[in-house]
Amino acid sequence: MNITKQSFLKLTRRIITLAAIVVVAGLTMFLATGGLWAAGSIAGQISLAYIPVSFAYDGYKPQPPTHTPTATTETPTEMPSPTETATSWPTETVMPTATETPAATATATPTATATATATATATATAAISPTPSITLTPTRTPPPGAERLVFDWNKPVTISDDGFPKIQPPPANDDWTTPVNYAQGTLYFRAEIFSIPVNQPNMRMNFCYWQTNGKDPFYYETCAIQAVPGTPGNVVTWSEEISKMWNVGTGPLDWTKPRTRAAMVIKNGNTPVSSKKDWKWGCGDTPNCTPRPQDWYPMNIRFTVVVVEKGKSFSGWSNYIP
Repeated sequence: MNITKQSFLKLTRRIITLAAIVVVAGLTMFLATGGLWAAGSIAGQISLAYIPVSFAYDGYKPQPPTHTPTATTETPTEMPSPTETATSWPTETVMPTATETPAATATATPTATATATATATATATAAISPTPSITLTPTRTPPPGAERLVFDWNKPVTISDDGFPKIQPPPANDDWTTPVNYAQGTLYFRAEIFSIPVNQPNMRMNFCYWQTNGKDPFYYETCAIQAVPGTPGNVVTWSEEISKMWNVGTGPLDWTKPRTRAAMVIKNGNTPVSSKKDWKWGCGDTPNCTPRPQDWYPMNIRFTVVVVEKGKSFSGWSNYIP
């Protein structure tokens, strides 16, 4: 009995010693991180706890933990128990999948709207910009053509002119049909009043050509009519096609032949301010009108006429009036 008991005790000590060596070897590896996982059995359940520990066996003292980079990286891989328990935790497996799926669907929707805006720009370019340039092409301003100064009165009109300041025969008194067609062209007029004894707001002016029929030197007459208020500083310009001028009862002039006279006619309304016929210096048939030519003359005026060939434009008054 004593032998058996002694051998049992020896065997037990050897087992304890061997177990202690194994435990100490394992603990030495954990001491690098400063703790030990210990297992305990409480109420039939197994729980894991991380506790700090220090050992001394047979004079062996564990070295203080050395925090080297190699120890921290290698320790988790060699211990099988922490990795297996980490996978068993349900919280770690569910967390990544819950957050990843909404992000994938969120990025899919903006891509579809990006292609929709690309088609919107295509419809904006469908408005063709060159179309307005087509409307700019019809410019109807005729090119400059031949023109002639045919009348230029630049002095006072007096009572002795009797309401018909004239140039006889007129300048440019040749054939107006060839080589340049002035006869179907346009007359351009300019009247500038420098002074007048009494302002005459109802004043009108005619410009007329006369031509002979072989017997009467003033048989044919054609005129252009325009209102020119008789106030100092007043400037009036106008134009009229020769073919549309007013013919005084005898038909149009023959523009292949010379003209007898060119004159302007000073009028009070429709009545010449002249002593000729029954015009009575502008009173005419107006009742209670006292003829007063001194209210009209002397009238300091410049009256200028330019003819431009058919279908062409006028160069402008700056070429004639300084």
